[in-house]
Formats: sequence, structure tokens, C-alpha cells
Amino acid sequence: MSLPTITLQAPYGSLVAKGKKTIETRSWSTSYRGRLGIHQGKTWAPGWRGWFDGDDWRCSALDDIGADLNEDVNGSGSYRVDRYTLPLGALVATAELVDVVPICSIEDEDPPPCVAVGATDLTLWEVPDYWHHESDEVDISHQLPFGDFTPGRYAWLLDDIKPTTERCPNPACWGRPANYIAFACPTCEGAGHCPPIPAKGRQRLWRWEP
Repeated sequence: MSLPTITLQAPYGSLVAKGKKTIETRSWSTSYRGRLGIHQGKTWAPGWRGWFDGDDWRCSALDDIGADLNEDVNGSGSYRVDRYTLPLGALVATAELVDVVPICSIEDEDPPPCVAVGATDLTLWEVPDYWHHESDEVDISHQLPFGDFTPGRYAWLLDDIKPTTERCPNPACWGRPANYIAFACPTCEGAGHCPPIPAKGRQRLWRWEP
């Protein structure tokens, strides 16, 4: 069995794993829906490598999650995350890809279901029922620092995000008891938990083979 996977630059993969980034932005769409592996590549997104220090807009936008990213990602005290030890070249989470919608301008008339971007705000319009909101317009401006929301691109909507510490990315392990990975998972056996899994990323949507 294999897992459809997408590679994100650092720190976006870790931000997804922590549940802070729930929308991935791409220049292309996909018809795939379902479980998706989140792979963090070995390179940093432009302008992000030093965001843990300083007083630029990234620090201001992310000061509430700095502590989260420096928490132990598996709760066991054996793996800490900071700008020097952020897992690179590894599967860090899985998520459900529930939809892919275009990114449009907030000034567009009669837009289709989309993510509408304004000067300082972001709105999810005509939200599908499974996106856990009753309103047709949901303010998602908190996602602005975590992607390129240029109109014409696409927003990949992620749900049920599980870091590898909570759900082994190996499809063979899904549906098994929660403590299964501690002693019998073919991917995580010996670790007692499922840490970030080293893997080499590829372009576009690719399949991770355990």
C-alpha cells in the first residue's frame, strides 16, 4: 500500500502537523480527495528561516505559536522542535484532503465556492457542510501568513490532521489499536512511537511507499 503525499517547504509541514496551517496553496489543482501524507522537504520557504528571531511581520503573526513549535512533538520528551531541529526531509503528518477550491479576489462578483482574498483578509465562501461551519462565509484570515493566496491559485483544504506521532503514515497501520505502533508497526517498530519518517520528496503529488 502507498500513500498519496505532498511536499511542503519548512516550516509549513510542521505548521500543518501542529494544526496551525489548514490550507495549502498551490498553482495547480488535483482531483484526488482522501488521506494525504504531509512531507516536509529539506529546504525552507523564502524568508522563513529566521522567523523565530526578530520583530518582522512573520514574528508578529506567529508569536502565538512559537511556544507550540518548541514543544515536544510526540509528548515523550525525546524529540524537540526549534529552528535548528525542525524535521526536514520527513513525513511529519497525514491529513484528509477534503476539497480543492480556486483562490479568487474578494471583489469578484458571484464567485464560485472559493477562498476570497482581500488586502488584509481571507474568506472561505460557500463552505461545504463537511468543513464544520454553518455559515456560507467563514473568516480564515489567520491563514494568510501560511501560504501564497494570489488569485488564480488553488487552496487545498485539509482536515483531520494527525502528526505522525498520532497516526502512523503507513496505511497498513490505520484502523489498528492506538498502541499498535509501539510494538508492531512495520514502519515505526522499535521506536515505541511514530516519529517523523525520513523520506525523499518529489514534485507535485507523489506516492510514499512504506
